[in-house]
Amino acid sequence: MPIEIVQEYTYLGTRLTPTGNFTLALEHLIEKALHAFSSIRKHTPLDRLNPNTASQIFDTLIFPILSYNSEIWGMYTKQNFKTWDSSPTEKIHLKFCKHYLEVNNKASNVACRAELGRLPLIIPINQKIINHFVYLNNKDNDSIIKQSFLMSKNLHSIT
Repeated sequence: MPIEIVQEYTYLGTRLTPTGNFTLALEHLIEKALHAFSSIRKHTPLDRLNPNTASQIFDTLIFPILSYNSEIWGMYTKQNFKTWDSSPTEKIHLKFCKHYLEVNNKASNVACRAELGRLPLIIPINQKIINHFVYLNNKDNDSIIKQSFLMSKNLHSIT
């Protein structure tokens, strides 16, 4: 049976392309997170909740969608704190914060997060990346996952 050549493939919920670019995967996650946020807004009066409860709702229902498989795609995003606020992932986080605080979209991003005691999502995403890296490094050298990791590392160092 011949192998079909496709422009995208969904594997374990992550959309993959032949280029290895995760843009399509991130767009799909953003779409799902916006849908979840819209549903929460429709069914939950966020402005009546205390900040900790509102943050817990975000961390439980929206962040897992936004950060799904970020151990992998997070390695390929720009790790720049100055430009992180303009990333699609952080924009949803800020949208949530500003909606809860009932402030204008042009309100200070830093002030809105600080008011709720929140950090940019780049921090927990980087924690997930580091934890995954430690997990891979601690695997036996003859395990398939460790071999795949080492091959990927070698390919990266060649280019």
